[in-house]
Parts: sequence; structure tokens; C-alpha cells
Amino acid sequence: MTEECRPDLILAGLKGRTREEVLRELASCLVRAGIVKEEALLVEALLAREDLGSTGVGDGVAIPHARVPAIDHPVLVVGRSTQGVDFKSLDGKPADLFFLILTPDGKTGEHLQALAQISRLLRRAALREALRRADSAESILKVLKESSEEG
Repeated sequence: MTEECRPDLILAGLKGRTREEVLRELASCLVRAGIVKEEALLVEALLAREDLGSTGVGDGVAIPHARVPAIDHPVLVVGRSTQGVDFKSLDGKPADLFFLILTPDGKTGEHLQALAQISRLLRRAALREALRRADSAESILKVLKESSEEG
């Protein structure tokens, strides 16, 4: 997934202070990039998924995700917050690294594969710290690409 990431899909300075505000910022990024047309519908789908159970996985990481009919391939949007956001994470700590994954509706295998790949990558504490130190979309992208190449 990270090999498909590009600078216009990375938000190095998320401003949102709530879960909904962060999801709106990430969704807005997809609209600006021309990948999704209906921001409100995407936010609604993401919030519905959050209602099933928080995608805050702990260690400051949240992996919001949804399957949507409007796309034909998996998409990753990365966001970083300097203040942290209460994402109802499993460990009770605020999330500051966000990896929004969208996959085509009906592609359950692709969806699970994308989630697994990002989850594996983010288990590495050194990667999480490098992402927190990165101060621009380009530097976040560089960290992700280098980490992906390392396996």
C-alpha cells in the first residue's frame, strides 16, 4: 500500500481535534485529489465503521478504513497530528498517526490485505517515531518508502 502513496495524499499537519474532524480532513484530501467526489458520504461511512469499534489500534496509531463503491483500487491517505486526538484507542492514548485505507466495495480480500500490510508496518516503534519526526508530506513519504523497502 505505501508504494502507492503520494505527497498529495499525506497531511503532515492535521488540525482536527476530534475523531470526526480528523476523518473530515482525511476525506477532504481525497476529494481534492479527485479520488472521491462525495466527501459527506465518505465521512458517513467512516463514522459508521468507527461506531462498530474504534480503529484506534494503540501506540498513537489509528487505521480508519472503509469499502466504497466509488473507487477501483485501494487508496491510502496518511495524516499526522502534532497534538494527538482521542480516537477511543485500545490503549486509551491519543492517536497522532492516521492511515486511512479505502478499498473497492466487494473486494474483501484486498481490504484485509491492505489492513494487514499497514498493521505489520506500524508495529515497528522505530517507524512510528520516524513518522512523528517527519515534518512534511515529502519526508513522511520518504520514511514510508524506505520502511516498505526494508520489508
